[in-house]
Amino acid sequence: MRNLVFILSFSIPACFAMHQGIDPNIPIQIQSDIASFEQISRQAIHEGNVILVQGSHELRADKLTMERDLKGHLNLITAKGNPATFQGKLNENPEPIHATAKTIYYYPAKQLIILEGAATLSHLQDEFQGPTLRYQLDTQVVTATKQSNERPIITFYPRS
Repeated sequence: MRNLVFILSFSIPACFAMHQGIDPNIPIQIQSDIASFEQISRQAIHEGNVILVQGSHELRADKLTMERDLKGHLNLITAKGNPATFQGKLNENPEPIHATAKTIYYYPAKQLIILEGAATLSHLQDEFQGPTLRYQLDTQVVTATKQSNERPIITFYPRS
């Protein structure tokens, strides 16, 4: 059976639009039960209660993989969990954005976060849900994708 794909793309409302991009110059700190680094593949693997912190952003997972290019630049962070979680603060707003999914992919150079598998992205009461969500940090755009019979759900609450 062929998968049907429907993409719903729109600009995030003001509550999402003020999100700070993740500054690649801020150091990353990772805690885990097991950590290893494969020199040849330039891949770091962390397992067991993984907590990654970079500035005001926090990523939690059961397993986290970091891939670097030949020059040592970070290409991709892959976090897997049940669920993996991401939390990041907004400019001038003490309430963070919360994201959950079975797998979270973060592409630092592209300022892109992809949430796959029971994905949610929320701020205050507003929430995006779907099988796959893409959050472009620099342009503040969320893209929700339909897969099979599972359609995205978006809930907004008016602000007074």
